[in-house]
Amino acid sequence: QAPLGSGIALSVGWQFAGVPAEPSALTLAVGVAVRRVLERVAGLTIALKWPNDLVFDERKLGGILLELAAEAHGGAHVVVGVGLNVALPAALLPSLCDWPRGAVDLETALGRAPPPRAVLAAALVNELAALLADYPTQGFAAYRTEWRSADFLRGRAVRLEESTGRSFGTALGIDADGALLVETDLGTRRRVVAGDVSVRSMA
Repeated sequence: QAPLGSGIALSVGWQFAGVPAEPSALTLAVGVAVRRVLERVAGLTIALKWPNDLVFDERKLGGILLELAAEAHGGAHVVVGVGLNVALPAALLPSLCDWPRGAVDLETALGRAPPPRAVLAAALVNELAALLADYPTQGFAAYRTEWRSADFLRGRAVRLEESTGRSFGTALGIDADGALLVETDLGTRRRVVAGDVSVRSMA
């Protein structure tokens, strides 16, 4: 949907010798890696929305898509996809997502010209390669504290869409394995490993 040269749509493939521990938390670790790059290269601090959104000023800056396939011989192949809005036409931003405040790009967030896309892409590839090389031994533990410090949903009223239906509650953060913890409006605490979560308006 983005015009040529206005964003980054980057995929990185990696072969693991075996299925890594905590594979479901790998998406969250990738979020931390992208956050580190944006802080180091662009001087921008962002929030992370469980499980795969990049957030600035309550608006969506980008997203992460991860595909992991276990193989018959015991290995696993992962493709990490990162989408990042860099410098889009202002009129296009509202149509890029259905969040209440819409989308944002790096140029708007920084208030100036963003770093060149080639510089951003190179930094992302390097950071992701380091993450993927270390993940089988370090797991999510090396990223958990930083992810929690950037947690966009913690303490917010949320709406959870799952295959079993819709529920409402308050996000309590993530557990050690990267699952989302939600206290439902019925007073029960839930551990969510998959689903679509959005901030609920209290109006």
